[in-house]
Amino acid sequence: MPDTNPLTEFRADLPAPTSEYLSQTRTALLPAMRHRSRLRMRITVAGATAATATAGLMAFALVGADSASAADVLDKAASTAAAQPNPTVRPGQLSFIQTMECGSKVTRMEWLPPDGKGAGLIRTTGSLNGTQETKTLNHQWVGLGPGVEGAVVGNGDIATLPALFFPTYDFLLSLPTDPAALLAVVDKEASVISTDRDGEAFWIIANGATSAYIPPQVRANLFRAAALIAGTKVVKNVTDCAGRHGIAVTRTLGSGSSSGTSQLVFDADFQLLGFQSSAHDKVQGGRAVTGGGIVDAIGQVP
Repeated sequence: MPDTNPLTEFRADLPAPTSEYLSQTRTALLPAMRHRSRLRMRITVAGATAATATAGLMAFALVGADSASAADVLDKAASTAAAQPNPTVRPGQLSFIQTMECGSKVTRMEWLPPDGKGAGLIRTTGSLNGTQETKTLNHQWVGLGPGVEGAVVGNGDIATLPALFFPTYDFLLSLPTDPAALLAVVDKEASVISTDRDGEAFWIIANGATSAYIPPQVRANLFRAAALIAGTKVVKNVTDCAGRHGIAVTRTLGSGSSSGTSQLVFDADFQLLGFQSSAHDKVQGGRAVTGGGIVDAIGQVP
C-alpha cells in the first residue's frame, strides 16, 4: 500500500488554512451543530417514548403469562378505574350504557334513571333471532328503588332481575366500599342461585360490571372484590364480543358436563372491555361494553 494519507494528500496543492479562516469556519458551523444536537435530542426523546410504549406492551404481555396472578390483573384494573373521576349526576339526568351482545350483532342502548324511578328506555338494534333483519325494540323501564328487584317490560312480558344483575346507579353507590364487605353482599345473592358460590359470585360481578353504567370507583371496588375470589386464572390473547383483543380473568362455574367459565376482559391499559361466558369452549353469552356515561335525556349519547 502507498505510504500516504488520503486526508492530507487530498487537494495538497491548496495552501494550508489560516487561523483566521478556521475561526470564521467554526463560527459558521456552530449554529448547525447546535441544531443537529437538538435534533438528536428530539430523536432520543421520541425513541425513549416509543421504548416506553413498547415496554408497556411488553408488560401487558408478561401479565398474560401463565404464572401471572389474576388478583394482580384485577388490582391493576381497579387502579385504572379508580383513577377516573366519578361523574356528578344532576336531577333529571340518566345513566347510559351501550353494549354489543355476544353471539349476535345486537347492540343494546340503555337510558336508565339513577334512582330507578321515572321513565327510561332500553333500545335493542341489530340481527335478532338469528336473522339478518335489523329493527329496533323499545322496552319501557319500570321504576324501582335501590336494592329492589327490577323489572323490564317488553312485548307484554315481565322479567324479574336481582338488583346486582341489573343495578341502578344509586344502588351501585350504596354498595360497601370495602372489598370484603362488598363480596359478602355478592356472596349472599350467589348462595341462593348456585351451590358453587365462588363461581357464581364471580359471574355476578362480571355480569353486573357490564350490565349498566358503573361509576368508576364502584367498578374499582367490584374488581377488588373479585380479586378475593379463589380459583380465578389469567388467560391471555382473548378476543371480546366486539372483536377487540385483550387479557381476561376467568373463573369456572359449576362442575362436570354442566360447567362453564366466566371472563372479565381488559385491554392493554386494563380498561374493562366486557364480559363473556363460555361452555365447552364456546362463547354462550355476555357483552362487550362500547360506551357509557351520564346524559341529560333519553336518546342522547355521551
